Amino acid sequence: MTTQSILTPVGRIVWGNPTKPRPKLDNQTNAPVLKNGVQVMQWAFGLAIPAAEFDAILWPEMYREMATKYPQGAPANFSWKFVDGAAMDTNNPPRPYAEREGYAGHKVLVVSTEAFAPSIFKFNPATGGFDVWSDVKTGDYVRVRLTFDAHTGKANTRGSVPGLYVNPQGIEFIGYGNAIISGPDAATMFGNAPRPALPPGASATPLAPAASPGMPPVPGYPPQAPGAPAAPAYAPPPPAAAPAPTLPPGMPGMPPALPNGAIPAPGMPPAPIAPGAVPPVPPAAAPPVPPTAYPSNPAGGYPGVQPHPGFVNPGGQ
Repeated sequence: MTTQSILTPVGRIVWGNPTKPRPKLDNQTNAPVLKNGVQVMQWAFGLAIPAAEFDAILWPEMYREMATKYPQGAPANFSWKFVDGAAMDTNNPPRPYAEREGYAGHKVLVVSTEAFAPSIFKFNPATGGFDVWSDVKTGDYVRVRLTFDAHTGKANTRGSVPGLYVNPQGIEFIGYGNAIISGPDAATMFGNAPRPALPPGASATPLAPAASPGMPPVPGYPPQAPGAPAAPAYAPPPPAAAPAPTLPPGMPGMPPALPNGAIPAPGMPPAPIAPGAVPPVPPAAAPPVPPTAYPSNPAGGYPGVQPHPGFVNPGGQ
């Protein structure tokens, strides 16, 4: 029988990460668990809950679920899927759980699933709803909606013992905490040794990325010298001004060509005609003035017009 879903008190993730699967290991031999020759993966993490809240909210539900399989009480090898931070870790070498970060004064519940990565949400006060969340690390604070499911162990399966399945249904991100780094303490591993000097080629600050090899230079943009300040952004040169129109030298009737397109002053003599050039075309003759006298006009002096026989030309005309 599986319990109704339960919402845990707020706890801190002290190992594992609900967003990162990890290989499942045998409880007794620590060997990888295989299924059809494939490594079984699981999403698992330890949730450290204050001991008083754990005892008041979670322990009654866990005990009630165990009793559905073992009414007379849990067997000695029953796996409750939690550790008491006040107990002794019997692994080699033995040491109190309280020496681990986040364990003192807490009980650490083992939450795991092989089915899927549990969904994570974060409350959004601006909308009053929940946003999907993925920024979770070991050391952060969450609460979990989960179920307990008692089982008797799998017959003829090495390492299988009776216990509880603690299956997450969803996770609510509550707040950030200091990251917890698993493994030996850094000060223990490195603190007693003298500090080494930087070897040649090493830098105490990040190095600027190197330029991509094989890139052709940009026209008009010089390459960056090593160690020089960053060059300004490339801007193409302004377009060259169009040259002033010039007249070919020696054109008939045109003034002589001067440097830089200068125009000669009025009155300058025209440029001489180059040998072999076409001579200038003379201006056309003015058309004759039409006569103002008709044949009936007695006035003389017009070609082809004879004066009237009776016309007497006065003197002086």
